[in-house]
Amino acid sequence: MSVITFVCAGQMNSAITFPAFENGHEVRLVGSPLDRDIIDGLKKDNFHITLKRTLHDGIKYYQIEELEAAQLRVGEQAELTERRDEIRNSERIVRGVGEAVTLLQGDEDNGGAITAVSVAAESLEQAARYAPSLSNVAEHVRDAEYALTDAAAEISDYLDNAMFDANELDEIESRLEVIYRLSLKYGETEEEMLSFLDRARAELSDIEFSDEKKELLLQQYEQKKKEAVSSVDYNDFVGRIGIGRIQNGVAKVGEEVVVCDWHNPDLKMRGRLTKLYDFQANGRQPCDNITAGDIVAFSGLPDVTIGNTLCSPSNVEPLPFVKINDPTVEMTFSVNDSPLAGREGKFVTSRQIRDRLQKELLKDVALKVEDSATTDSFRVMGRGEMHLSILIETMRREGYELQVSPPHVLTKVIDGKTYEPMEHVVIDVPTQYQGAVMTGLGQRKAILQQMESLGSDRVRLEFRMPSRGLFGYRNQFLTDTHGEGIINQIFDGYDVWAGMIANRSTGSLVSFETGEAVTYGLFNAQQRGTLLVGPGEKVYEGMVIGYTASGEDVDVNVCKTKHLTNTRSSGSDDALRLIPISKLSLEGCLEFLAQDELLEVTPENLRIRKQILNHDQRMKAKSKLK
Repeated sequence: MSVITFVCAGQMNSAITFPAFENGHEVRLVGSPLDRDIIDGLKKDNFHITLKRTLHDGIKYYQIEELEAAQLRVGEQAELTERRDEIRNSERIVRGVGEAVTLLQGDEDNGGAITAVSVAAESLEQAARYAPSLSNVAEHVRDAEYALTDAAAEISDYLDNAMFDANELDEIESRLEVIYRLSLKYGETEEEMLSFLDRARAELSDIEFSDEKKELLLQQYEQKKKEAVSSVDYNDFVGRIGIGRIQNGVAKVGEEVVVCDWHNPDLKMRGRLTKLYDFQANGRQPCDNITAGDIVAFSGLPDVTIGNTLCSPSNVEPLPFVKINDPTVEMTFSVNDSPLAGREGKFVTSRQIRDRLQKELLKDVALKVEDSATTDSFRVMGRGEMHLSILIETMRREGYELQVSPPHVLTKVIDGKTYEPMEHVVIDVPTQYQGAVMTGLGQRKAILQQMESLGSDRVRLEFRMPSRGLFGYRNQFLTDTHGEGIINQIFDGYDVWAGMIANRSTGSLVSFETGEAVTYGLFNAQQRGTLLVGPGEKVYEGMVIGYTASGEDVDVNVCKTKHLTNTRSSGSDDALRLIPISKLSLEGCLEFLAQDELLEVTPENLRIRKQILNHDQRMKAKSKLK
């Protein structure tokens, strides 16, 4: 389900809410100041006064005037909340301030702290006449007296000027209620609500409110039209946007079209083009009509997808198009629960991650997202490891913080046998490296189908192999070919499960302490394997800080500091030298992940960790699997 917002409650947008709602989307209808009567009527009984129809129950109605009348100010909610808490705790504040003034200034019976410090300062000044070394101490004590006197005066002024009016509290509560009600509709913070208002105003400036759109009748096309949709995009105000090339005819704003598909003959969906955009320079420009040969973006068809053809109702004939294959690889996206969670990301909750994934579905038709067994994780399926890594990197740059599992292939069971996705792999490589490539892919269940010479020094190799065999191979391929090889792959159907494939031969260096990595601890750890972290980096128990060649996991303490003594021995204080580390990229981290590990992704860092952080619990779980 997606959230689709229609800005302007005119007949066109109001009519489009029907198919959007019936297809399971959350529909929001935002009215301009011109739509006040319409929105008020819809809120009352769901009846549209100009469309003369009753809209679906469950459609949410909004009025831009609400935001404009509220006159929001950035930081207002925080200020009001602080003042509210101050008024609510006025008794405690007055009692505490009064006690402080009494302790500092004293009362009729006893002198306060100021008097005591003044007497002490005077005594020290008398003594300093005979012991000049006490002059500085006496000066400090006298300064303390002055500071306490100023503090007491400031506290007294606060007490004299403090006003805790119950009416003010009621006003604050009412204002906070207004802000909270608006936040449920338009955004969690003042910045988000004001940003929504600015976007809505900008969108409204492009919308025409004319009486000519009162009739939603079919009109005949001046020319036959065919357009193949080759890409999709999404906008918060107009919904899904299709992008394609006009093959023949003319497309006009407001005309009805029929959506059909070469691979789905039963698909016959009617709709109306509400907006047309022509591509010019680096952007899109609104236009009224598009002719054959033009690249066009259009809106008004919420369910259009790649491969669909837009036709005139009088000439429905789909164009041939490559079918979008089903996903072959899945990963689990979940909320980051490491000890360092929430420190580096802007969007960290499961709701925020869910909303972002749902938004991605609107423009990525090869992606699928499903809920998992837990509420804070999601199954994300795509067309290969690279497809999902691009999504992860995009979310990371947008400020999202999450953790992902190692990739797994999606299998099928046919006649009691397990089938897995296969890839057709084409490799161009220098002749001297073809042996290393064939050996590496042979270990990953690849079958050589064709070999072709491309000249005196290069050869083309074609393989058919399981998709999972390519997990973690790209780095090895770059090493085997010295960076001179070229690899391409395409989905090639399903075949019987090819058996076990050993991807990673190294073990992990795992930290068993939480803290900051230090040179001494890293120096000792680098003797056990290759490090992935440097001095000063924050680590935690269960975090992978390097790898070993042995293939077994090794626990190390990179937070360990040197034991200090009062004895200097020969060579003990020589500077420790660390081997330079090389940070793994996102793709490198995904390739590195073992089955019992997760990748913590934040805008600032990529951290590999064990699924079970505690060493003892991890060992118990490992022993149960044996």
